[in-house]
Amino acid sequence: RWRPPRSERQTSALGMSTFGEIKASTARYLKENDDVKINEEALRKFAATIRPQDLREAERTPFPLKFPDRSSELNFLGLLNILNFGSGYREELHQHCNRGAYDTIAGGCIAMHISQTINADLLLNMKLVDIPQLFRMPIDVDVQVKPAMYTTKPSSVRPLASKIVAVCNECGRIMRSRGWDGFADFVMEALREIRRKKSQTPAADFVRACGEAFPAFRDRYEVLPASTASDVEESKDTKDEQKDQQDQAWYVSFYKKAQLFAGDVHRRFGPEDPLFHFEDIHSSTVCADNVLPAVLRHFGILETSDELLKCLDARKPLGGKDAAKECALRAGAVTACEMILQWLRENAKAQFVADTMEVEDAKADKKSTENNAMDEEAKVSVGSKVALHGLSRAEFNGIEAIVVGKLKEGRHAIELLPEDRHSKNARKKINVKPANLKLVASYTRPGFQPLSEKELQCARTEGLDETEDRSCGCVVFRVEKGEVPAVLMIRHTKKDSPWTFPKGHPGSGEDDQTCAVRETLEETGVQAAPLESGVVDERYSFIGKLHSDKWKKHGDYPDSKKRPMLVTHKSVRYLPAKEASPSGELRPTSEAQAVEWVPIDEVVVRSTVAEFSRKILQSMLALPSVKQLFKEVDATVPVGAGAIGDNTGTDGVINSGALDFYLWKVLGKQPEIRKVPRHLMQDTVFY
Repeated sequence: RWRPPRSERQTSALGMSTFGEIKASTARYLKENDDVKINEEALRKFAATIRPQDLREAERTPFPLKFPDRSSELNFLGLLNILNFGSGYREELHQHCNRGAYDTIAGGCIAMHISQTINADLLLNMKLVDIPQLFRMPIDVDVQVKPAMYTTKPSSVRPLASKIVAVCNECGRIMRSRGWDGFADFVMEALREIRRKKSQTPAADFVRACGEAFPAFRDRYEVLPASTASDVEESKDTKDEQKDQQDQAWYVSFYKKAQLFAGDVHRRFGPEDPLFHFEDIHSSTVCADNVLPAVLRHFGILETSDELLKCLDARKPLGGKDAAKECALRAGAVTACEMILQWLRENAKAQFVADTMEVEDAKADKKSTENNAMDEEAKVSVGSKVALHGLSRAEFNGIEAIVVGKLKEGRHAIELLPEDRHSKNARKKINVKPANLKLVASYTRPGFQPLSEKELQCARTEGLDETEDRSCGCVVFRVEKGEVPAVLMIRHTKKDSPWTFPKGHPGSGEDDQTCAVRETLEETGVQAAPLESGVVDERYSFIGKLHSDKWKKHGDYPDSKKRPMLVTHKSVRYLPAKEASPSGELRPTSEAQAVEWVPIDEVVVRSTVAEFSRKILQSMLALPSVKQLFKEVDATVPVGAGAIGDNTGTDGVINSGALDFYLWKVLGKQPEIRKVPRHLMQDTVFY
């Protein structure tokens, strides 16, 4: 059973996932390093040029392969990702192989899959002489020394071939010692352990598992506090003093290849098997290599020191004492992309379900009440504005009709419904004056998310009656100094019920605040203390059976066959609140299967959180009263937390995968950007 080593368990105990560790460590290193800085003005200018439609998830090019089973495909994906390095040999590979690093590695992995079975024995027995045939990469070249006289010398890509063999042999030894036949056994063991622990960050935990199981996935840079490693060796300090210095060392984490592996596993197998579905995959970072820093430098986002600029212009490989410069470039790329994502989330012109949600101040309550009264009058007035929204039930001379539009002359176009209302051919369209039209029901409400076309057709065909339903609830925040705020969420007992916020119907004579606090306490056991101002309203229409609370008071109760199907216009008012008594115990009622404090940065990545709940939380985070609450306790608000639920990317989130694809695949291939010198790093197996 896989378990992280003691040092990694200590990191996890601090409450920081692997993705959080990557973001925090790269930001810290960039702050302490003088070689690379971020030009925030250039960053904002560049971010403003990105349109939401420009961003989409990267999709790995499908391979022309047939896999006999899932294990074979996992073994192939594991090998492909762990060998995904060699960008420092880009020019040499184009010279000898007429291909770049990734195409060379992918071609070799395909050849290994076709010719043999990818397993521990194959990797353990890999030899340098196998590389030319599998990867079409020469390890030796003939060099003419005199006319008609040649000698054999190592090729410039031989060091890369040696690294490929070394990584394969190392993986084979690890697999054999752990009893794994291949990467598939490791993946299954790691994921089962992660699911057994009911982890809320499976992708982050899987990335960490990759790094701890295989050194070639362990993409980290060690930073010593005051002296370099060589200084420690040459000093006359005692062993205890040297140990103290080493204990103070920390790591800048990237985990590029492990994140790519996690993404491949999630996209390939997640849709068909929950074991492989990573709810937090969108919390991953961009995969920093040598391309992203070049793209960001081209737009003036990353600024380098004169010394580093000379190394880049001279195309000098970074390594040894210059390894810190290489780390700074990659750290700058990760941090800059997180800042770009934050800007996009806060400024992207995304419409969240038009007219369904409004952020209001408490001062607007009176005005809202007046508007509701006007709507009530509009429902019963002949020829009212309700009819202008189309598809409304009515009566004309005692015959049921449907309003289908309004004509310029002030008349309404209607369809008369015969006794057999399912017979479309028997319907008759006529134009009538508003005075002759009695409005019976309207399937729309101004300011409410409307029914879908299919639902409208169903309501028209069945002649459904309408009703209104109103609830109140609290979005309760738990805030502690230096910690990411958490929000109280509930999951009801209904099958496949998503995570939402506690709410319920007002009792007789109850105002909104009293109802919201009472319902929160009843459903969760938490005493909420509403903030001074601000509310978030959610309004939508749907087709469903009469609510259970009202059904119990209905004359036909408990005959379920007579429970009416209605068009319900639902309005919910959420009040921002904080936890009144931090020691309060969560007590789910019979209506809830689970109650939990969910960190706000996890709301966006949990697939079981309702989409409308993400949007409600986003609106809550925009309220001045909530911002003030976070500020008072110095809570840590994660980057981009204020833009949960943006409608960009394949899964509805502006995420690092979409930005990575845009920068790497789209901009990185533009001719003028390809001319920007990329940093070279040949002494690495990480990119």
